[in-house]
Amino acid sequence: MYKLIKPLALPLVACLVLTISSTSLAQDYLWVDVRSASEFSSGHLPTAINIEYSRIIEGVEQHNFNKNTELRLYCRSGRRAEIAKQKLISLGYNAENYGAYKKLLTQPNES
Repeated sequence: MYKLIKPLALPLVACLVLTISSTSLAQDYLWVDVRSASEFSSGHLPTAINIEYSRIIEGVEQHNFNKNTELRLYCRSGRRAEIAKQKLISLGYNAENYGAYKKLLTQPNES
């Protein structure tokens, strides 16, 4: 969706702003790294977003994810991803635990 904004100070100048709603994205799945921010910054899947497992509910609500989109969760070992998965499933989200980040790096076409 595009939105045209005319700044008040410069009425003849208009800015084109691209607004992306996560509910309107046509994606079958979304990678979610549930590790800490410092772990995420040390390396993550290229398309992943970071929501710590302890804040997974607030995070998905903040991003307004479509409940039909598969949330592919991962962490260091799979334990935190499993905790996050159970919380999400209890709220009706489509979530899967993909286990350990390092293991995903060795599998083709996972990012």
